[in-house]
Amino acid sequence: MTAPVNKTPSAKKKSTFKCPDCGSACRVTNSKIFGNTYKEFNASCTSDKCGGRYVFGSEPVRILTPSQTPNPMIDLPMHDHSGQNQNPKEV
Repeated sequence: MTAPVNKTPSAKKKSTFKCPDCGSACRVTNSKIFGNTYKEFNASCTSDKCGGRYVFGSEPVRILTPSQTPNPMIDLPMHDHSGQNQNPKEV
């Protein structure tokens, strides 16, 4: 009989970006917030062979479940659960 495995809760998962050139992980070096919904991240490729540096952007696109405390300054469309406006490529 094997002993039960204690699973410790995983730490909060960090956002990761892949290098658009070589596909290796990128390390975020800093970020800057622009307004209520848009944020940019400066990131460097972790591959010694590549060494690329990039600016990635992030923003919400649509609402899946409405907030119980909505911000009146943010106007995002609701997600169409019929499948009409889903992203053509999910990662």
